[in-house]
Amino acid sequence: MRYILSFFTVLLVNTASFAYPKDLDVSILTGVGMMGAGSTSCVQFGMDYIKSPDLAERIFFSWAQGYMSQRNAMHVLLDATQRDLRGWQVAEQKKRLRSFCSENPRSDFVLAVNDLYMALPEHRPAK
Repeated sequence: MRYILSFFTVLLVNTASFAYPKDLDVSILTGVGMMGAGSTSCVQFGMDYIKSPDLAERIFFSWAQGYMSQRNAMHVLLDATQRDLRGWQVAEQKKRLRSFCSENPRSDFVLAVNDLYMALPEHRPAK
């Protein structure tokens, strides 16, 4: 029981930080807390995109969709405002990620995803 409470405490503390995306410190997630395309830099995304645009976008955007879906799921549990992941066309979402990384090459890709997520229309399910 103690481990379950500890897990949920860590989960809620980390999820609550998503309420203020500009202050999001992803350094606590690197190493053991986050894996996959989002844990790489925008520079790496750019290099992969130059080599194979279709493959890079498929990999990185798939990761972005999973990350944003997870955020929405956590917002359901916290009764917080979600984002409409279908609120923009996929091509526009991919363009936003590319633009963020072009303007912020030293940033982690997860920050590009966070920027996209916060730009999507708000959604609050009817109760």
